Amino acid sequence: MILGLDLGSNSVGWALINENTQEIIDMGVRIFQQGVENYGQTKEVSRSAVRREARGQRRLKFRRRRRKLSLMNTLKNIPALNFWPEDPEAYERFRNLNPYQLRTKGISEKLEPQELARIWLQMAHRRGYRSVGNDSEAKGLYAGGDLNGVHIMGISSTEAEWEKSGLPTIGAYLASIQHIPGQNEYSRIRARYTLRKWFKDEFNYLWEVQKQYYPEILTDELQIRLRDEIIFYQRPLKPVSDDVKGKCEVFPEELRESAGHPAVQYFNLLTVLNNFKY
Repeated sequence: MILGLDLGSNSVGWALINENTQEIIDMGVRIFQQGVENYGQTKEVSRSAVRREARGQRRLKFRRRRRKLSLMNTLKNIPALNFWPEDPEAYERFRNLNPYQLRTKGISEKLEPQELARIWLQMAHRRGYRSVGNDSEAKGLYAGGDLNGVHIMGISSTEAEWEKSGLPTIGAYLASIQHIPGQNEYSRIRARYTLRKWFKDEFNYLWEVQKQYYPEILTDELQIRLRDEIIFYQRPLKPVSDDVKGKCEVFPEELRESAGHPAVQYFNLLTVLNNFKY
């Protein structure tokens, strides 16, 4: 007997044929849901990709909000920085403070406590990429490209323009290209990839300048607390639980090792070399 299969994007057709008589014994089709969206088009998208992207956005918003709440609660415990206005109008004036102009002012001038907090609050919200992932992702971030119809400037271009400006911090550079009606041309300051290191260096730079005016408030302990534990805090990766590891095929009583383990990579390398045919 011969079994013939017709594999489609959302179906599998089959037929069982008697090889001697060439008669069809039975046949049928199994129809199921497509595994991707936009099948056959230029950009196929996995069905799970949409859910994964939405889940990532929810986590991003939650962690941003948690950082800002932690920052506010920390500053409320410091009398000199406990200024958070309860009045809605006063809070709206605080929100309307231009953080980019303040980040430029803070390079050489004294900032008020609420102006410092406004800068820290923005840094907790927009702090750049800590790492750039794998090679393909790094290439995209450094080169830039289009995202949802908007061109995003790459890290390399931003860094080159920043160095050309001669300004000491990334915040001062972004403030220099911020659009002011009637004064300069329109330029987007957010449509660009940035590195977290730039913002951390700026945080330290502004801290040292403002520490001259507030030596009793801007202590080393507070700097570590705000910089390393709140604004630029990065939680460690969760370890892989033994419950989700599979069993080894050779030694069923043992758990499989991680694919990133050097011994596994060495084994895979030897396997590829041994499979070469001359």
